[in-house]
Amino acid sequence: MLAGGKARSVEGANIVAARLVSARAGKLPAALWFAYWIFLLLLLAAELIALTPPLDTSRVEQTSFWIWFWVAVLHQIRPALVTGLLAVAFLSWPVVQDEFLQSVEQSEGRPANSIPWLSAHLILVGVLFTAKALRTTNPAVSLAETKIWLSLWVVMALPVFATWATAALPPRFWVGWFMRSRWAFLAGAAFGVAADFLGGSTEALWWPLQRLSFRIVVLLLGLLRQTTIADPHRFIIGTPDFSVQIWAACSGLEGVGLISAFLVAYLWLYRQELRFPQALLLFPVGAIAIWLMNAVRITALILIGSRYPEIGFKGFHSVAGWLFFNLIACGLIWTSWRFSLFTKPEARPANSSVSNPAAVNLVPLLAIITVSMITRAFSAGFEVLYPLRVFAAVGAFWFYRRELAAMQWKASYFAVVLGVLVFLLWIALAHPGGTTEAAADAALGSLPAYLGAGWLFFRIAGSVITVPLAEELAFRGYLIRKLVSYDFVPVALGQFTWGSFLGSSILFGALHGEWLGGTLAGMIFAIALYRRGLLSDAVLAHATANGLLSAYVLATHNWSLWN
Repeated sequence: MLAGGKARSVEGANIVAARLVSARAGKLPAALWFAYWIFLLLLLAAELIALTPPLDTSRVEQTSFWIWFWVAVLHQIRPALVTGLLAVAFLSWPVVQDEFLQSVEQSEGRPANSIPWLSAHLILVGVLFTAKALRTTNPAVSLAETKIWLSLWVVMALPVFATWATAALPPRFWVGWFMRSRWAFLAGAAFGVAADFLGGSTEALWWPLQRLSFRIVVLLLGLLRQTTIADPHRFIIGTPDFSVQIWAACSGLEGVGLISAFLVAYLWLYRQELRFPQALLLFPVGAIAIWLMNAVRITALILIGSRYPEIGFKGFHSVAGWLFFNLIACGLIWTSWRFSLFTKPEARPANSSVSNPAAVNLVPLLAIITVSMITRAFSAGFEVLYPLRVFAAVGAFWFYRRELAAMQWKASYFAVVLGVLVFLLWIALAHPGGTTEAAADAALGSLPAYLGAGWLFFRIAGSVITVPLAEELAFRGYLIRKLVSYDFVPVALGQFTWGSFLGSSILFGALHGEWLGGTLAGMIFAIALYRRGLLSDAVLAHATANGLLSAYVLATHNWSLWN
């Protein structure tokens, strides 16, 4: 539904990769230059973290105003600079892409003079690290020496960054980017300063929002006719059986920040379909809704904890925040597409009966995730309500049964071999659950025999059938093609690009507790898909791995491997 801007952006990224691959001419392969740029990004991130001036701000405030001033500037300019540069890249992405393509063509896929500039950068960074080490080992230095160390850091910061930038891309790229995006740089600078200022100012909102959240919880408990115990000085609220303390971090401000970040991404991605400035009304609506929902969450925690303390602490408290966030986020999306106030008429589908190809791939996994949040919220460690996940997935599969039946499903011995490989890797990289195993054994043993057997049946069915099918539809059926082109429907299953292969695998790993094992598993499942271009191969490999893992769990009682 999005117009050509995003499609051109994705296609441009593919053009970059294609031109880099073709620009060899006796030089290093393009893949190594990609690795080189990733190395430079990681190097810069590590330096920004490590090269913080080793000065005690509280001490220098009492000695010299100018030292205090420079320390304050340096502590503020780093986050503002990073935020501002990200904003500039975001606002001027087509220019960045075009200038990058020109630089690649003119340098034949090689960053010009990269080694000398990288060497100069590392020498300058070495000087700063040496100065920092000397300052750290001798903290009782004089005021004059402190000024020297700080001046050295300030003076060398610009050449350190300049040498890094030139090592990454030739000067023509940076000059062309700036000259063609001057307004974007001005807007990015303003955004960086404003974001840093607002970030510091939000701390002042913690106390009033904490106090207001406390009063709303007291009001809600009173409306529900609960016997309430409240200490307004320590912000302790609850019933005679269960109480909580509302810390400043529980004031709801974190949820406001998360929903605001979500809306920024949503409004940008769907800027062609949404009406502006009307769509900006979603920000105050979302902020108020998520903040009020935080008070509802605390009230629900007290009510649940008063009756079932373990569920309150171990289940609801850890999951409810994300559950309510997803509820508000989905509600905002639904509202924006439901009412013409927010959405342009031409963007709204004329025929609601037309099947959405993205929904076919995503709804089953979203159903499992949504139900899992609910079941975990009402579980005391052991998820006794797990069968509801299976029912949710089966319901989604049944709803899209015609679309799923139209797909090509064939068996493959090679997919089974890949599934065995994933199982072996998962076992090798897994961490033992410790006390989790004993708790799961006790919880499962406390169930009547027929309920325990039924739970194991649904747990195995979910692991071997519903989860592999839902996850492969989402990651190998949808995401891996979506990362190739915004209009993913024409993209053939099995079409390979490095970006889609790595991106979908990393995100697949992020969905699982074992990130490294999950990422490697995602890569192997993608290989199963690439071999014949059939989603059934990835599903079969996934099901084989999960089936072997289920047998291993039952044999060893390592229940944490199922999480």
